[in-house]
Amino acid sequence: MKTSQVRGVILRIITLRKEIYKMKRIFLALLVLVTGLVTTRFAQADGEEMAWTLHGLYVEPNFQAFVPFNDNLDVAPFVGGKVGYQWNQYVAVEVDAGWTNPDLDQDAGDVTVVPLLFNARVNLWPGVYMVDPYLFGGIGVSFNDIEVVGDDVDIDNSFAGQIGGGVEYHFNENVSGYLDMRFYFSDPDLSTSVLGESDVDLNSFLVGGGVVWRF
Repeated sequence: MKTSQVRGVILRIITLRKEIYKMKRIFLALLVLVTGLVTTRFAQADGEEMAWTLHGLYVEPNFQAFVPFNDNLDVAPFVGGKVGYQWNQYVAVEVDAGWTNPDLDQDAGDVTVVPLLFNARVNLWPGVYMVDPYLFGGIGVSFNDIEVVGDDVDIDNSFAGQIGGGVEYHFNENVSGYLDMRFYFSDPDLSTSVLGESDVDLNSFLVGGGVVWRF
C-alpha cells in the first residue's frame, strides 16, 4: 500500500472517531434533556399549582455556554435574549438574538457570531404547575465576522436554525426563571481557507438559563 493511501486511511479513521465523539455528545445531551422533562412531569404530581393563565408579551435575557462541535473553535460565553408573545397557554412566538465570540484553535484568531432567529415555542403542560417544561425551534440568519492573525479573510452571513427545550419555574404571574439547552446550526463560507477549512462549522450546543418578565 502506498504512503498516500496509508495517510488517506489514517485521516478517514481520525475523521470517523471525531464524528463518533460528536454523536456521543449529542446523544448524552438529548438524554439529559429528556430525563429532565420526564422527571419534571412526575415531580409535578405533588407540586404547587398555578393560579393564573400565561398570556401576553414577555422578555427573556439569558446567559449560556456556546459549545461548538468544531474542534477548531473554543467554548465561549453566549449573551442573548428573547422577546416573545404568548398566543395561548400552549403556543408562543419569539424573536431570539445573541452574541458570542469564540477563539480559533492555535491562536489563529476569533469568530464573532450574532444570530437572529424567529422561534415557535410549545409549553408541554401549561397553566397547571409552577414548573413548566417546554420545547422550541426556529430559523433565521447568523451575522458573522472573522479575524485571522496575519491574513485578510472574509466570512459570509449564513442561514441559521435551532431546536431545544427547557424548564421554566414561575415565581409569580410576572417573573420566572428558566434553564434550557438548544442545538444551534449554521455553516458560513470563508473567502480563504483557514486551518485547512473553507467554511466555519458553527454547529453547537448552547446550555444556560435566564429570567423571564411577563407584562
